Amino acid sequence: MVTELLHRPDCEPSKVVVQLVEELLMRLYTELNREEIRRMFKLNDIRESRVWQEAHEEGREEGRIEERGEFVRLLHQDGQSLKEIAKTLKIPLAEVRRLVRG
Repeated sequence: MVTELLHRPDCEPSKVVVQLVEELLMRLYTELNREEIRRMFKLNDIRESRVWQEAHEEGREEGRIEERGEFVRLLHQDGQSLKEIAKTLKIPLAEVRRLVRG
C-alpha cells in the first residue's frame, strides 16, 4: 500500500503520511469510522500545525538555496568572475565560492 501511494504521479508525501496514520488508527479503533478518527486526532489540521509550517518553510528555504547555487554556477560557467557574481547578487565572496563548488 505504501509503495503504491508513493509511486503515484500525484503523490504528496504529506498526504501519504496522513493516510498511513489514518489506516493505523482505523485498525486500532475499529468501532470508529474514518471521519470520526480524523476529528478525534485532528488529522485534517496537520497542515495548520506549527511543526508542519516550519518544516514546509525550511523546505522552501532549501529550495531557494539550491536555485541560488545553480544560478551562481551558471553565471560562473558563462565567464563571470566570482567577484562579479558576488557584487551582482550582493552576497559574500566566500558564499559564491561555496556555491560554485556545489
